[in-house]
Amino acid sequence: MCVASVLAVTALAAPASASARTVDPASASIELVSGSLANVERSDPTLLHEPSASSIGEMRAGTEAVTIPTDLSDGITVTDGNGDRLRVDLPGADAAAAPVVLDEGTVVFPGQASANSVIVSDVGVQMLTTVADAHAPSTYSYDVSLQPGQELALIGEGAAVLDADGSAALLIGQAWAMDADGDAVPTRYSVEGATLTQHVDRTSTHDVAYPVVADPVWFAPAVLRCLAGIGLNGPQIANIIATGTPGSLPSALGRAALACIRGK
Repeated sequence: MCVASVLAVTALAAPASASARTVDPASASIELVSGSLANVERSDPTLLHEPSASSIGEMRAGTEAVTIPTDLSDGITVTDGNGDRLRVDLPGADAAAAPVVLDEGTVVFPGQASANSVIVSDVGVQMLTTVADAHAPSTYSYDVSLQPGQELALIGEGAAVLDADGSAALLIGQAWAMDADGDAVPTRYSVEGATLTQHVDRTSTHDVAYPVVADPVWFAPAVLRCLAGIGLNGPQIANIIATGTPGSLPSALGRAALACIRGK
């Protein structure tokens, strides 16, 4: 199943003779995120990853280790088989509450102004943002901890972490955003230094129905190694990742590559 900012405060009007009651902000945030992701699933299931793990802490994304912290300000960490680590800091992490695992495996970090959702799958990590209303920010930035000599760069409609020799160490899939009616919302990436920013342009589209869900998906290093192992070159790999939706990738990659990625 894609990073989520939500309006998390909901008030229930009480009769004049009774005390005012309020819904717990974290619960309201989780409910809104869950409903938004279910709407995306109904509208276009190819946009969301299928969770392969559903817990807090270290888990597997294919042959890589992914760590989802109890405190989102510690970032999401991907560690490859050589022990090389890449950390991604999500937008609004400092305001995120303790994580909650939904029934289908998505990990949600609720918050009053924003909430992030994380899905770990066989091919990588999907980070989802749900934009609550027209007053919410239009940009969502992810800070990446680059190794010496690495750079973050745009590639086609996606992006990549490039090693000093120009080879891709990690790829980020094509940006997408969908509103509550199932309509596409214009979105794109920009890169400045080690920061990837997703721009969600709600002003150029009339009658946007909220909430809007947007996402970058980060493909595990094993995906690149396995695709190279079946004879694909760098540009071919980048094209598959940068132009495919998360759900369409299994058929695009082929059985041999998927078996390699999953360590089977």
